[in-house]
Amino acid sequence: MSRDLRPAVVRAVEEYNRYRSPEAVARILHVGEESFELEFSGPFCQSCGVQDYFEDMVYELENLSGIRARLVSVRENENGTYRARYSIGLS
Repeated sequence: MSRDLRPAVVRAVEEYNRYRSPEAVARILHVGEESFELEFSGPFCQSCGVQDYFEDMVYELENLSGIRARLVSVRENENGTYRARYSIGLS
């Protein structure tokens, strides 16, 4: 069963940025049928609880759309931003 995740991810990112920017800013890199990737930037990169910023997106998406996601991987980019990959599923 295929569904268009883009509207839900866009809404979740908008809401995420509304409450966390400028400390953390999420930007959509890719949305597929069962996964999506975001880039995170901001001064949060210097804090000790940086993982929480990536996991918060899971809760934002579920609260707004009922779509369950899980954080699959996080990679730090050379420019100090982070690329996070999420998977959609029954978890």
